[in-house]
Amino acid sequence: MKRPAHAAVWLRLGNMLKESGRLEEADRAYSEVSRLMPDAGVGPRMRAELSRRRGDPLQACRYYIEAWRRDRDPDAGFHLTRDDLIAFLASEQSKGLAAHERIIGAVEGLRGVAIEGWAWNPDRPADPVALNISVAGMIVGRVQADLVRPDIVELGLSDVPVCGFSFGLGPFIKAGDALSVVVERVDSHAPLAASPFDIGSMRGIAQWLERAVPPPTEAGGPMISIITPVHDVDPAWFAESVQGVLRQTEASWRWIIVDDGSSNADLKSLLRRTAAQDHRITLITTGEPQGTAAAINIGLRAAEGDYVLFLDHDDRLEPEAIRLLSFAASSGADVLYGDEAVTGRDLDDLRSIMARPAFSWRYYLSHPYFVHPVCVRRTLALAGWDDTLPASADIDFVLRMIDAAQNIAHQPGVLYRWRTHADSSGHRLEDKVTGATLAAMGRHLQRRGAAARVTAGETFNTYRLDTHDPGGRVLVIIPTKDRADLLRQCLSSLFSTCRAEDLDIVVIDHDSRELELAELLSSMTHCVRVMRFSGPFNYSKMNNLAVSAFAGDHRFVLFLNNDIQALDVGWLERLRALASQEDVGAVGPILIYPDNRIQHAGVFLGPGGYAEHAMKFEPLVVNGRRNPGYNCSLTAVRDWSAVTGACLMMRKNVFQGVGGFDESLAVGFNDTDLCLRVRAQGFSVIVDGWSVLMHHESATRSSSGQLAHPEDAAYFAERWAGLISAGDPWYNPMLSLDRDHQVEHPDVATLRYRVTKAPGKAVP
Repeated sequence: MKRPAHAAVWLRLGNMLKESGRLEEADRAYSEVSRLMPDAGVGPRMRAELSRRRGDPLQACRYYIEAWRRDRDPDAGFHLTRDDLIAFLASEQSKGLAAHERIIGAVEGLRGVAIEGWAWNPDRPADPVALNISVAGMIVGRVQADLVRPDIVELGLSDVPVCGFSFGLGPFIKAGDALSVVVERVDSHAPLAASPFDIGSMRGIAQWLERAVPPPTEAGGPMISIITPVHDVDPAWFAESVQGVLRQTEASWRWIIVDDGSSNADLKSLLRRTAAQDHRITLITTGEPQGTAAAINIGLRAAEGDYVLFLDHDDRLEPEAIRLLSFAASSGADVLYGDEAVTGRDLDDLRSIMARPAFSWRYYLSHPYFVHPVCVRRTLALAGWDDTLPASADIDFVLRMIDAAQNIAHQPGVLYRWRTHADSSGHRLEDKVTGATLAAMGRHLQRRGAAARVTAGETFNTYRLDTHDPGGRVLVIIPTKDRADLLRQCLSSLFSTCRAEDLDIVVIDHDSRELELAELLSSMTHCVRVMRFSGPFNYSKMNNLAVSAFAGDHRFVLFLNNDIQALDVGWLERLRALASQEDVGAVGPILIYPDNRIQHAGVFLGPGGYAEHAMKFEPLVVNGRRNPGYNCSLTAVRDWSAVTGACLMMRKNVFQGVGGFDESLAVGFNDTDLCLRVRAQGFSVIVDGWSVLMHHESATRSSSGQLAHPEDAAYFAERWAGLISAGDPWYNPMLSLDRDHQVEHPDVATLRYRVTKAPGKAVP
């Protein structure tokens, strides 16, 4: 070596040795990096990655901790709190770590605009740890780790459940600049693992917070009656609700306030003053408390106009709410909903922006992703809320309105601020809420005659939707060129996770030359058929030929890459159950990289004028549990514009009905194009968040590798230009096309509603 004293040379050498599989030599090279750069974390971090690859999590943890302690390497901190290592740290094996090596607190990341994590003190476990939050080198707040986190106890990372923290960064993002946030213990000034935590620009949120609100206009839209039940709420909180209503920029509203037996004298006085200051406000008093649902029903009977909108007594409408809902009502939809900002006790303490997609029925059963703001045609809403329910009367009401509706419209834009706090009923009664929601969903499915069931998911307000699997043989089509190692792994995983009677496998051999592949295929003649394909690679043509030649009386076709590895039993049955539904045209699973990060969870339109995979590179598991992802999309059964052809199941008649793959798209975008044509025929394209397979694709490919084929990209962009420019209905237009699921475009003046047909009775 010409420059043995240069750490960068050793680092490059280590990288080359690692990629070639010479791990021991790579480790020696990275050891030199550590020696030459004693204050840098890169050397031990690279050694940690080698240890993970060699299956030594204890040594990996030690190296990651060393890297983090050297220079607070954020990547090292990230790995210490994610994926397989978090489970290891909680296991018996981790007792090999010395006391000073243990993790007793970590920054988990950003939820909306709140930084979250956990911390505890083994010496005083009953006392919540106090933490300082610093932004740009200045302490901006102090927070107690006093939130209940039973998941951290279950993992064995803490002895006490009261160890979680959340700190809203809303007041510090007005400039829209990137932030570096440090979270450290007050008692020792020791930063938590994964601190500092770097946050990219939040320009979109900053623009929304600082937007100019136009003055109110004359009434012009359909009349909307706002209904608010009130019971002994903090008068200051209700005053903010009043401010939100009176600042509406559209004047076509009435407000029915139902005082449900409040005893607070200051609140009762405020209610009287509020009713007296505007003729559009009506105050009704019940005398004795009736309950929220009963109070809402009293308000419904007094409502006027075309639609009713529900507002909680401690929340606030954004000034544009009535105007934009009136705009969406012009579509003639029966049910309207918008987006919302979730806050802490202070409505200016912004925690997250819930930017929702167009209405997806299965998604709502997986995660009731909207309960406010909800606006319903008054004649339908008069059916009322069920005042006998112990909880979840709002979700029960929405489900009954879905049954009654013809069309459902989503109006993008933050229309509502939802105040969350530890005293709210949803937080205090989570088990009761879950049980009541499951019961409401069960009644909904029974009313529809649906052969499906819903059970509780892994996290609060997420649910697992299971549909009836009709059975039947699936034609599995796998193109390959050489790479016997990948194909052997793929086939072996199919045989170990699926029943033989469910599979007919066809391997498309595209001019392979490897003797090893020929031997593999010849050894499987009893269960795998081979179709030879010669000439220039054309993914669309070879799959079309395979369907024509082998589909026969198969009802289902599964297109599968040779680098897919099935992981768990049941995935094929789940995809087949969904693909069998008459309204569904195509189904795909969650695909993960070998490092357990997301490779595919649905495809959305728009990035760069084309399409991209949603939530790419998100961790599959966080703190030992499935990561629900943004708006709980990763654990849902939900609509997307497309799914990847790496694992795509369809009914054969749907595939043939749209003419199969377009053979003009030889390499790229053929799967997305197929799904868009399927959608154009009125079918849904679904991702099943409960089916997870591994895709051994390189995580360094950009845009899923498709932009490497400019002819295909240009053809696709021209064909679907109108749809791309209109905006993907399953990806909120407030979200960035450059940074997946980051709020970036909150200009409400440009946001147009998206109308979806309510599910017909035939939808199982």
